[in-house]
Amino acid sequence: LGIGDVIVVSEPISGNVIVSPADSGVTILGTPGGRISGNLTINGAQGVLVQRLRVDGSVAVNNATEITFETSILNSVNLLGGNQLRLLDSHVNALAIQSAANEVVIQGASVGQLNIGSSTALSISRSEISEFVLQAATSGEIFDNQITHLSINAAVVGSIHDNRIGGGNVGLHY
Repeated sequence: LGIGDVIVVSEPISGNVIVSPADSGVTILGTPGGRISGNLTINGAQGVLVQRLRVDGSVAVNNATEITFETSILNSVNLLGGNQLRLLDSHVNALAIQSAANEVVIQGASVGQLNIGSSTALSISRSEISEFVLQAATSGEIFDNQITHLSINAAVVGSIHDNRIGGGNVGLHY
C-alpha cells in the first residue's frame, strides 16, 4: 500500500490492523457497517487519513507524521510522539497525548477523557471535552470548547480562552 491507495472498510474486521512506514499515504475509509473490532496501530507512517471509521479497540499512533482522523468513532487513542496529528469532527472515549507530540489539532471533536502528557503547538477548538487533564508543560491554544472539568497540573505557554468550563462538581483545578 502507498500514496493514494484507499482501503474501504465495508464490513467488520475482527483482527488488529497495523499501518507501517511502507503504507504511508494510504486512506482508510469506513462505510456504514464497516469497523475495526480489534486495535489499529500506526507505526512511523506518514500522510495517513482515517475517515468515517469506527474502531472498537484501541488506536496507537507511534512517531508518525501527518495522521488525520476525520468523522470517526474511536474507543481510545494513544499518541506517542509524532508531528501534525489531527482529530477532526470525531468522537473519542479516551485520548492520551504523550512523548512530545507536536502540532496536534483537535477540532470539532467529542472527547470523554483527554490527558495531555507532552505536546507543543497544540490547538484544541470547537470541541466538547468531559475530563481534560494537562499533566506536563504544553504550548499552544485551547479555545471555544465546552469542558466539564479542566485540571491544569503544569505550565501552559499560549492561551486558554473563550471556553465554557463547568457542569461537574469542580470546573477548573489549577
